[in-house]
Amino acid sequence: MYSSDLSAPRWKVGKAISRAIRRLPTRLIKADNPKMTDEQIAYGIKRMNELKVVDGGDAETMGIGVMTDARWKATYDFMVAGGLIDKSVDYKKAFTTSSSKT
Repeated sequence: MYSSDLSAPRWKVGKAISRAIRRLPTRLIKADNPKMTDEQIAYGIKRMNELKVVDGGDAETMGIGVMTDARWKATYDFMVAGGLIDKSVDYKKAFTTSSSKT
């Protein structure tokens, strides 16, 4: 429960936290690569959103971070075809769906 003597209304505190979280990736990127400009980072984020890199595919209907056997099987098949792993690898040992909505 929130204290009644907060100096700022809760919605203002929430907005401040939200802004800080949105700025965090830019700060982390710049810490590792100081040559990146705000414009380059903004463009990258915009393209990732347009291409639905994070929230597309299975994530669009089942949530970010979802694991499915079909997705792992496709990845396994791709890697075998590319000679990246041997076909004897048991891809089912590489993941779990225990926390997914599958």
